[in-house]
Amino acid sequence: MRVSSCSLITAALALLLATCGQPGPLASSDPAVIGGIEVFPGESIQSAVDANPGNTTFVLKAGTHRRQRVVPKSGNTFLGEPGTVLDGENTTSQGFVGSADNITIRNLTMTRYIPGVHHGAIEPARREGIGWLVEDCEISYSDGAGIVIANQGIVRRCHIHHNGQMGITGWPDNGLVEDNEVSYNNTDGYDPNWEAGGMKLFYSDGLVVRNNHVHHNHGSVGIWLDFNLTNCLIEGNLVEENGQGGILYEISYSGTIRNNTVRNNAEWGIVVSTSSDVEVHHNTVTDNHDGILGIHNDRGSSDYGLFVLKDLWVHDNTIGLPQGLNGILDTEGGQAYTSNNNRFDRNTYNAHTNNPFWWKGKHVSWDAWQADGQDPNGTFN
Repeated sequence: MRVSSCSLITAALALLLATCGQPGPLASSDPAVIGGIEVFPGESIQSAVDANPGNTTFVLKAGTHRRQRVVPKSGNTFLGEPGTVLDGENTTSQGFVGSADNITIRNLTMTRYIPGVHHGAIEPARREGIGWLVEDCEISYSDGAGIVIANQGIVRRCHIHHNGQMGITGWPDNGLVEDNEVSYNNTDGYDPNWEAGGMKLFYSDGLVVRNNHVHHNHGSVGIWLDFNLTNCLIEGNLVEENGQGGILYEISYSGTIRNNTVRNNAEWGIVVSTSSDVEVHHNTVTDNHDGILGIHNDRGSSDYGLFVLKDLWVHDNTIGLPQGLNGILDTEGGQAYTSNNNRFDRNTYNAHTNNPFWWKGKHVSWDAWQADGQDPNGTFN
C-alpha cells in the first residue's frame, strides 16, 4: 500500500502555533433467510464454500465460529443469525479474503483477527475483488484494520471499533462508506502522521463517505482521504473527539466536503492539503483547535498533474475558533495566496482572538482578511 504522511501538516500547524464514553449499539437487521446452506459452529465455512458453486448463500448459525478463514467464490452471500460470532482468537489472519466478486457479508460479529498492518479482517483483493457488500456487521479487535474496501465496495451500518491500527482502509473506486460508527481505533498506538485512526482511503474515483459517526479514534484523524483521489464526496458525517484532526483531504484532486459536523477534535476541523478543485461548504466546524485550513507544500505530482492547493472554495460554513486559526498556509512561494484562486466567502465565524486568520504568512484580523478579498459577504463575531 502506498502511504503518505500528514507530518507536513502537523509541522505546518506547529508553525502557525509558534506564531500565535463507550459507543452505543447500532441497529442491526435480522435476516429473513429462505434457503441457503446452514453452517453450524464447529463446522468449516470454507469446506461448505468449496462444496458448493458460486452464488450460493450460506447461513452461519448462531454461536461462536472459531478460527474461520474464508476465501469465497464469486456471488457468495454469508448471513449471520442474531448472535453469530466469528472469533479469530488472535491466531487467524483474516476472516474473509480473496479476489472473488460480488460478495455479501451481513449481520456478523467478527473479532480478534490478526491481519497485520495495512490489512483487514475483511479484505477483498485490491482492484480484483469487485463489489463486496459488508452490511450490519460489528468488526473489532483486529490488530490491523477492521475492513478493507475495494472497487465498488460498500460498507454500510457497521460498527467498527477498537482495532489496532484503523477502522477502514482501501482503494475503492465508486465505493460507498455509509451510516457506520467508527470509533476507538488505533488501540496499538500507530503514528497518526503515518497511517492510523478512523478511516484512511486512497487512490479512488467517485468515493462517497456519508452519514458516518467517527469518534474517539486515538491520536488520529477521523476521516482521511489521501493520494490521487478524484470526484470524491464527504457529506453528512459527525466527526468528533478524535485525537488529531477531523477531516483531511490530502494530495488529491476534485472533491466536495459538505454538511458535516466536525467538533471537539484535538487539532484541526477540516484540512485540504495540496489538493486542487475542492469545495468545502455548509459544514459546522466548532471547538476544534483550528477551523478550516488550506495548506500548500511541495508534494510532487501524480496521474492528474501537480499536487497543488488551487481552486479551493470554502463557503457557507459555521466556524467556531476558541483558540486556533482559519485560512491558508503556503510554504512554497505564496501562489496559494495570490494566483491559485483559493477563496472563502459567506462563512460565519465565532472567534475568541483578535487575529484568528492566517493569510500571507502571518496572523491577520477580520478587517485585514476582508481587505484582501476573503469573505466579502462573511460574518465575524
